[in-house]
Amino acid sequence: MSPPYRPQHTFLSSWKWKPFTKDPWAPLPSSAADDEHLFREEASLKKTLPRTIRAHATSSWPWIISTLIFAFLSGFLLMILLKSSFAQPPAYRSWRHTDLEPARQSIQEHEMRFDGALSYNASGNLVIESAPDREKWIGQPTPEMDKLWDRVESGSIVMLEGSEANMVRDRTALFDGYWLTGLDVIHQMHCLNKIRKALYPDYYQPEQSVATEQLHLGEFFKHCFDYIRQAIMCNADLTPVTLTWYSSAQTFGPDFRTTHMCRDFEALLEWSLARTSAAIKGRGSGMEVAKDSQLVIPGSLQESNVLGHGGH
Repeated sequence: MSPPYRPQHTFLSSWKWKPFTKDPWAPLPSSAADDEHLFREEASLKKTLPRTIRAHATSSWPWIISTLIFAFLSGFLLMILLKSSFAQPPAYRSWRHTDLEPARQSIQEHEMRFDGALSYNASGNLVIESAPDREKWIGQPTPEMDKLWDRVESGSIVMLEGSEANMVRDRTALFDGYWLTGLDVIHQMHCLNKIRKALYPDYYQPEQSVATEQLHLGEFFKHCFDYIRQAIMCNADLTPVTLTWYSSAQTFGPDFRTTHMCRDFEALLEWSLARTSAAIKGRGSGMEVAKDSQLVIPGSLQESNVLGHGGH
């Protein structure tokens, strides 16, 4: 049989607790001199502490007041910004810094469903769907169609002076005291119109052979085609185009009858038309002067014809 277990001797078991005094809570002995010194320090502290607290509180007040004022103003400005942003009409989108400054006031947006979508009729043939109440901009030329395009092109050159000319002053040609410029979207439409007319040479250029026209306008068409390409890529419309099932043709196809958020082109065209040479002819000469004489085009509004793109 193994011997019974006996706990080993440990350090703690051999420790003898010995209090410093009989009463563990008794104060340490001190002399009368020590007590008097402590009383003097306590009295001095009672006198100086309120002054210190008051001085610290006094020096903190400007910071507290400044912080409260800053917080109030920040909250007030934030409230104004949020209110103004929510108050904007849903048809408005902020302008881009490259937009001609005086024309920015005419920028509006609205929803528009695109017309002229490709579709399949009941016989399964590919057709173009056009709403009967929409203006016809493409197809067999008519006088009414030409009027639409001619009206746009008549706003190609605008004449600016004063504050409206700040963005183009001494960067473009000056004619009779007005700086000449134009909205790029109208030049893009001008280019598209040239391509449209090229599709119908017998109607627009019956006296020229196809070879002669291609030789004369070849470079212009290249410019226009690529210019429109860049404009499309620059504006990058992100409206989704879905696929739909055309049972008559037994196939899926893109549904181009989509609703887009568009800038109001008519409003921008009206802005341009109000500043063409024909519109301001009765106003007389402008007050602008060019720093570089090479920018000045000789002549006056009273003597000249309506300004436009010409052959460009």
